Amino acid sequence: MRDGREASGSPLDGQKLELEYPCSWSYTVFGADTNLLERAVREVVGDAAHTLRASQKSKGGKYFSMHLAVTVQDDEQRLTIFRELHEHSDVVYVL
Repeated sequence: MRDGREASGSPLDGQKLELEYPCSWSYTVFGADTNLLERAVREVVGDAAHTLRASQKSKGGKYFSMHLAVTVQDDEQRLTIFRELHEHSDVVYVL
């Protein structure tokens, strides 16, 4: 690049997300069974204020997604929820 910076894959590389806490943060959680997804979310978010609603189903009906909105208090809580959902055995994928 002309200004001496290296080209990167994202315009946000190296930048920290500036959020004002507490705030609502959304995740999309994917899995094979909505009841198991609901249980996984309850296990991960605990007493944190949240809403969970069914979102979409795959064409073959094998996978489901749910939209989770949770009030997070700080970066650590926001990232911990993502990590714990990602690592949960009943969750296939998290966005």
